[in-house]
Formats: sequence, C-alpha cells, structure tokens
Amino acid sequence: MRSSLEQNDLVAAEKFYAEVLGFPVVERWHRNGEDGVGDGGDRTRIGLWRPQLGLGEGRGGVHFHYAMGLPAEAYDGVVERLRSYGI
Repeated sequence: MRSSLEQNDLVAAEKFYAEVLGFPVVERWHRNGEDGVGDGGDRTRIGLWRPQLGLGEGRGGVHFHYAMGLPAEAYDGVVERLRSYGI
C-alpha cells in the first residue's frame, strides 16, 4: 500500500511515524521545491509532504484516509505505547 499524507510539520510527522509507530524512514527528498519523507514497512509506504497543489490544482494528501491493522494480541501493547507518548 502507498499513501501520501500532507503535513504542516514534517519533523513532527516523521517523529510520530518513526518513533511512535516504529515505521522505518526509507527515503527523504527535496526536489522541485518539494520536501518529503517516506516511511514504510514490509508492505506499506507512507509519503509525508508539505502542503502543495498537484495536478488540476488538487491537494491529494489532505483528504486521504487509511487504516492499519495489527494482530489482536498486539493491541494492548500498542495502546500502552501510544499512551506513553500522550496519545
């Protein structure tokens, strides 16, 4: 799965996905005035970028929804980890 999410604060977003959720950072880029971070795991890539207009003046990452799954036995540990970060 590939998803792109618009972020006002790339540093905070990278910290959340990498530190809190444990996604490895696989790429950072700055090209054509665009800054971004690619986080991902075995089957997931999440592109984080600053607000910008794309094709047809669209903002693709601002209205995107996605879901992540985890095994039922991991649920309590994940909730505890999120709470330890104040989430």
